[in-house]
Amino acid sequence: MHYKVKIMRAIALFLFFFGASLLVKGQADTLNQYAEGRKNGTWRIYLNKQFKEVKDSNKAYFSRYKYYDYGLDLDAMGHCGKKWKLVDSTIDKQVSSKIKPMNGTYTWVDEKGITRTIITAKNGNCLVVKYYDPKGQLRSIWDYSKQWRGMAHAFSVILYDKKGNVSYYHFHKTNDKRKHGNYWGLYPSSKEEF
Repeated sequence: MHYKVKIMRAIALFLFFFGASLLVKGQADTLNQYAEGRKNGTWRIYLNKQFKEVKDSNKAYFSRYKYYDYGLDLDAMGHCGKKWKLVDSTIDKQVSSKIKPMNGTYTWVDEKGITRTIITAKNGNCLVVKYYDPKGQLRSIWDYSKQWRGMAHAFSVILYDKKGNVSYYHFHKTNDKRKHGNYWGLYPSSKEEF
């Protein structure tokens, strides 16, 4: 009887470590994958100090995660403008050879010093992007932290017109093949759903 218990323990330990190694391998293998020749799933993206994407990780200062659905970028970080300046006093003070995940709030201003984009990120994930017009008026908020009805990668969008009127939307995928097929898009919503 004692012999059978030892065998059962050995089998249980083997299955535990084998399963754990598969789990770790599976997590690592889920980054930066292609499907039908297009980016699909979660990708780790490298950025320089100006938040421009770089292919060579040796030139990277930051990293972030993006999600693609067969080539469609579902969480674009936002427009940072070629002539706009990143206003963040902590970036130049951070001296390290290690790539840092985006963490915190990053603000871009135009040539006139007017705020144009604000990005909030945590652990490399973009949470909220706010866009401003050339006069510094808030025009839209893309909130990746608020999933719509529990749908993965669906998020909330608030648009402001020049008069200050607010429109609410959700960005999500529909499976209604009669109307859109498998299509990602902005769909009208209400304030109550936020």
